[in-house]
Amino acid sequence: CQQYLAVMQERILRNWESKQASLGTTVLVFKVLRDGTISDIAVDRTSGNQTLDFIATRALRLTQKIPPLPPEYTNPTLTVQMTFEYQR
Repeated sequence: CQQYLAVMQERILRNWESKQASLGTTVLVFKVLRDGTISDIAVDRTSGNQTLDFIATRALRLTQKIPPLPPEYTNPTLTVQMTFEYQR
């Protein structure tokens, strides 16, 4: 469901600021529940900078909910790994 993933990413990135004083990459893992609720947010790979990791995590917490999972995706949850690359 490429279109669903694109919408999900676009909604999350609205709440994230990529331009920071430090460079780094944070990888988060989270679940999307059937109703579109984002849950179980965790840092999968730290940037080594707590502030950058916090900003990425905050983007997911601010997003909170995205559209419900598409009907053709039959699992009750979708586990997502998302990379946040910071630049100056």
